[in-house]
Amino acid sequence: MAGARDIVLRQPIVICPMDQQACRDEMDAIEEAAKAASQVDPNNPVLPDRTIILAHEREAIRHLGLCEVGGVKKMLIE
Repeated sequence: MAGARDIVLRQPIVICPMDQQACRDEMDAIEEAAKAASQVDPNNPVLPDRTIILAHEREAIRHLGLCEVGGVKKMLIE
C-alpha cells in the first residue's frame, strides 16, 4: 500500500458517531426539513396563528410543555 497511487473501494463508508441506521434516520429527517423549508418564501414567511392562553385556563401549563406532579411543575413527556 505504501507505493499505491489510487485506491478504489467498492463498499460504502459512513463516518458518523452514530451507527449506520441512526445516521440514515437523521439524514432522512434533514431531507424532509429541507424540503419543507424550500417551500417557505424568504421575503414573506408565514408564521403560525398565535394561540392565546389565559392564566386561569385549566390546561394552561400543558401548552408550555409542563405538568404538575405533587405540586411541582415538571416537563411534560408525552
